[in-house]
Amino acid sequence: MTKQQPPDDQPQKPSETALPSEDPLYLGRTAGQRGAEILAGIRALVLNSPTARTLSKPRGRVIAQMMMTLLPHNTAGLNFLGVRTSSMAELVKVAIQDMAGPTTIVEVAAGFSPRGLELAFELPEVQVIEVDLPDVVQDKRRRLRALDLPPNITWKEADLGQVTLASLLEGQQVSAIVAEGLLPYFEPDDHVRIGKGFFDNLLPGGVFVADYLWVEGFEQAKDGARFFSRQAGQIKGMVESEERPKEILAKAGFQSVDVYRPSELAERFDLPRPVLDFELIVAAHKPVKAG
Repeated sequence: MTKQQPPDDQPQKPSETALPSEDPLYLGRTAGQRGAEILAGIRALVLNSPTARTLSKPRGRVIAQMMMTLLPHNTAGLNFLGVRTSSMAELVKVAIQDMAGPTTIVEVAAGFSPRGLELAFELPEVQVIEVDLPDVVQDKRRRLRALDLPPNITWKEADLGQVTLASLLEGQQVSAIVAEGLLPYFEPDDHVRIGKGFFDNLLPGGVFVADYLWVEGFEQAKDGARFFSRQAGQIKGMVESEERPKEILAKAGFQSVDVYRPSELAERFDLPRPVLDFELIVAAHKPVKAG
């Protein structure tokens, strides 16, 4: 990682998902915690991963199963979240395989995803940093305390609505930034600003991997999505076309943006199928040279 000066951004108000709110299902005191618990439950159901099960709670698995019954074509809906988690890891591995020098992957809003830990085990020469709200990070580390953790993974506690990623990383630029399930909770007008922040924290040639909620996909599973939104926070940002993420991220500085349907990535990386194309997954590349 190399140094850059952190911007002089003033602290912002806390993220809505970090504020305490009503918890009728006893999953967590904030929307961020509740969303992380439900996603952990779904991953435990669909991923062949002991780590994913370790990171879930029984109540989260029960609620996840209830939510998934609201999706049409239940198997395809279940497969979607497993494919999203796994395919984003594969896209990162492809992007960093030819990068020179020390390699660092940052997972923002990591929740109880097993991806960062599994990447750390698989790629011992790579540094992995996970970032999330303090309550989520502390709970995740408690759940993992029985495991022999690799030395190349670290956690940082932060609400990125209040502090910048640059200040959290102390100005260090990294090879890859992954943001799974983050952008749908922000207004479309905020996506350029968020993308620019991630762009600035990447090394030349680095990659930003994220997902965009897609209007066409949402219509296929709106009952399940609305149930999740009631627990995990209001969905605010959807894109209307497969070209829209390219336009947004181009404004943020990315010159090369690959947009995929989950079904494409399931085929490419031999992941479970059928898959509901609920969202779009993007890999946005920072130019190796400026200009």
